[in-house]
Amino acid sequence: MANNPAFIVALVLGALMLGCVCYVYVRHQAFGLGGACLSGFAVVLLGMSVWKTVDVAFDEKGVRAKLEQIESVAKRAESTASQAQVETRRTSQAIGKLERTVELALVQEKLKAAGVYSGPSDGYFGPASKAALARLQQQKGVPATGELDDATRRVLNLPKPSSTTP
Repeated sequence: MANNPAFIVALVLGALMLGCVCYVYVRHQAFGLGGACLSGFAVVLLGMSVWKTVDVAFDEKGVRAKLEQIESVAKRAESTASQAQVETRRTSQAIGKLERTVELALVQEKLKAAGVYSGPSDGYFGPASKAALARLQQQKGVPATGELDDATRRVLNLPKPSSTTP
């Protein structure tokens, strides 16, 4: 590593920066000793990592090749981020649908307990479930729409729907 010119340049620059930080401390005592040492150490590490990672070559070809590599990595990262956003949206929609299905199955169970529904508690709110809900609404003095509105939620003691429910 000591024969690597980029490493030597980074080390020298880091040492110079550390010297500057120490000079500011001694001259102005603006930083605490711990802060000056940590700042200098961080600068050295940062300089070494940048020079090592970017791998600056001393000719135009080397710099251009490294820039192309960096651009390629950036494009892949952007593509991966876009794919992750699409998957996140899909997952969020699927969770919303699942929440709705579970909620409707719970409503069907409550309709069974009230004695107005005898079908399956499958989360599919078909004509039989809507008719049963309308019967319960009529019994409880709520407008008989067959829809699960806020008034019916209160009658069934259900929470308001979450924001992810479609």
